[in-house]
Amino acid sequence: MKISIVYVSESGNTEKVAGFIRVGAESVPDTEVRLFNLAKPEAVDEAYINDSAAVIGELGGCTFG
Repeated sequence: MKISIVYVSESGNTEKVAGFIRVGAESVPDTEVRLFNLAKPEAVDEAYINDSAAVIGELGGCTFG
């Protein structure tokens, strides 16, 4: 099963949380998880996201400004 975790991380904190979620999800057999930081749109694989059985999104909020 494919899972996409989609987030925005500029300082790295939200990315760290996404990584923890990834580790937990990958503990389920036959599960493939990829992280996509929307702050780097060139690295987003839309085809993978569309093929995912689950998409987890917006883990963080705007805390800078």
